[in-house]
Amino acid sequence: MLSCLQNDEPLEELLESLSRGFEMGLKARCLIAQKLEDGWDRPLAQWRQELDLPA
Repeated sequence: MLSCLQNDEPLEELLESLSRGFEMGLKARCLIAQKLEDGWDRPLAQWRQELDLPA
């Protein structure tokens, strides 16, 4: 964000992406509580479904 301000670039796209990511985080299950290392063999689609993450 600082780079956009310093270079006089528009912030709209950056802020929309931050907002989308924040909303995704609010809807998803708590990722820090997951033992992701125990599921390296699981497909990403399965993780996304289990953790309520969009594709």
